Formats: sequence, structure tokens, C-alpha cells
Amino acid sequence: MSTVKTKPKADTEVKEEQTLLWPDGWDRTRVTAYQKRPQWKLPREKYKAGLVRELELMGAVSILITRAANERDPGVAVWFSRAKPPEEWQDLLGIESPLPTTEEIDRAFKIKARPVHPDNPDGGDIVLFQKLDAARRAAKDYVLGKHVQRHEFVMALDLFSEARWNMNAIRLAFNSLRRLQSLGMPSVLERTIQKTFKAALPMNAGGGQK
Repeated sequence: MSTVKTKPKADTEVKEEQTLLWPDGWDRTRVTAYQKRPQWKLPREKYKAGLVRELELMGAVSILITRAANERDPGVAVWFSRAKPPEEWQDLLGIESPLPTTEEIDRAFKIKARPVHPDNPDGGDIVLFQKLDAARRAAKDYVLGKHVQRHEFVMALDLFSEARWNMNAIRLAFNSLRRLQSLGMPSVLERTIQKTFKAALPMNAGGGQK
């Protein structure tokens, strides 16, 4: 059996709340449809450590694990951010000024993004394009004084009847996704993250449990 990391990296922010922040638009599993996984015998903290490790390997810098205080609701919703430090937008966009205008940011983005746009007939680079788009947003947040940490991605699961089992299932799901990168398909992994786990609404929009 492989060991799991028991502590996050020093620069990873990890929090856990006993208030389930279920994302809006995600269906809940009926109580009668709960499944069991008795073969998953490790305590919740072990699965939590493994989940944090998987997210770190996917580039997460801030992680919020939420679950209900009442164990009769086994749902787990994991919110995370892969945002880069604000100063990195300068290098990615080629902007020297520490306080550019939003027009300058948009202009720099267009120059850098045009040759790598996914629709470019000469061949684009979706991963680089997404990085440039994130840099544009980070730059605007910085100059407008809105550069705060957000959890822009979410993965939620309540199929299994214990929170620790749902936590482990999420861990295994991320582990499987990361194999796309080892198989030489990093752009597929990035597209999956951006399309599947992108949070459409603010973290507290769902008001917790359904």
C-alpha cells in the first residue's frame, strides 16, 4: 500500500469546514441510493491528506474541504484555487509597468494570445492561452485592488454513505485525471479542469446543504 503525505506543502493553504458548501447546479444523491465502501478502512484524516496531495500535484495553492457537521449527510465539497501569485502576470503578458491601465492589459493580452489562440489555423496552444487569460484577469484584479484568493474550482460528491469514503473517491478521481498528463495529454487535463471543475458561482452561493 502506498503511503500518503500527512502534511501539505508549506505554501499550500488548506482549510476544512464542517459546513457543507455544496455547489449550485450539482445534484444531490438520494438517501436510498447511498453506497458503501467498507474496503476503504483508513480514517478520514488519511484520505484528507491524500486528497490534499493530489490537488497539490495538480497545482492547487489554496484548498477548502467542506462537509456537514451532521454525519447523516456524507457529502463532501472540495473547493480549490490554482491561481498564480499576482506578480506573475507581468512576465506572462510582458508588461513592465507595476500599475498598467486595463486598456494596456487588454492590449498586451491580445498581442500574446493571438498566435496561441485555439482557433488559430496555424495551430494554437490552449494551455498557454488559458494561462494568458488567467494572467489578464489577475492583472486587472491587481490594478483594481481586487487581488484576493478565490476558490474557482470545485469537486463535490455524496454517492457514498460516509464522508471519508466520498473524500477518498474524490482523491482517486483526481489521481486518475493526473494520469492524462503522464500519458502526454496535458492539454486534455487542463481542458477537463477548466470545463468540468470550474465553479460557475461564488463559493457560498449554494447556501450549503440542499
